[in-house]
Amino acid sequence: MRVVVLFKIVPELNDLAEEDWSADASSGRLSPVERYARTVFNPEDESALELALRLRDAWRAGASSGGAPSGPAEVSLRAVTLSESLARRRLETLGALGFDEVVSLSPPGPETDPRFSPETTSRLLAAEIPLEGPTLVLTGCRSADGCNGLTPMLLAERLGWPLVTEVLSVAPAPPPDKAGRSPDKTPGLSVESLSDDGLVRQLVSPPIVLAVGSAPVPCLRAPTLRDRLKAGGGPVRQKNAPVDLDGRRTDAAPRVSYVLKNLLRETKSRPTTVVSGGSALEKAAVVLARLRERG
Repeated sequence: MRVVVLFKIVPELNDLAEEDWSADASSGRLSPVERYARTVFNPEDESALELALRLRDAWRAGASSGGAPSGPAEVSLRAVTLSESLARRRLETLGALGFDEVVSLSPPGPETDPRFSPETTSRLLAAEIPLEGPTLVLTGCRSADGCNGLTPMLLAERLGWPLVTEVLSVAPAPPPDKAGRSPDKTPGLSVESLSDDGLVRQLVSPPIVLAVGSAPVPCLRAPTLRDRLKAGGGPVRQKNAPVDLDGRRTDAAPRVSYVLKNLLRETKSRPTTVVSGGSALEKAAVVLARLRERG
């Protein structure tokens, strides 16, 4: 089974100083001054990357113990990102963790901003997904910068595949009995996700798109120095996104143009009252009186 993880590398905007939050029209792209901020995996995409590694580990463990689920015992991992490749070391980390291929797509032109072009982004990423054979696509529900939440839905629509959103976990499904085994031995997956009604557990079969939300696996495992030396950045491949796709220019302006006019740093503060003077018992009495006033 092929597992394709779509991820994004974003700047850690919490590292920016107050004066860095200003629009820069001279650069052609209105954005904060990001060059001094460290880059990180988009949080929900990072969960998707780790879930893919855990799925492969579980499949291999089942194969070695003789209790492998139905279908092939091997899982190939491919990671694809559409960005300007701000941090090659982040991509090499995926190669050191065992991803068979890491592809970095450069946007076709400065007019195409992946943050505000989910239609174009989904079309470019769909071209990197194999359509034959059992294929699982994992990605985050939304990015930390664009945060439109539309890319997974548009991608599934373009591929014609089912979509499960707000995924929490994915694991190999237990093998069915001989009477229930499908003729093509398509691998089954057990998927947990959140819905308006609570936790949902489903058995699904690829091809399918899974959009990961606030999963309980927030961090990607760290490779050892030996893993990095062994990989040597080999699986990382840089590609230019096609300018023309399906007879249509990918850098063409969308029907609705979004213009970034201003950026404001979100201030997270709460009013605070300092109780000073007196003993600890007197201070506790003041706090208790305030709480009673609030009801």
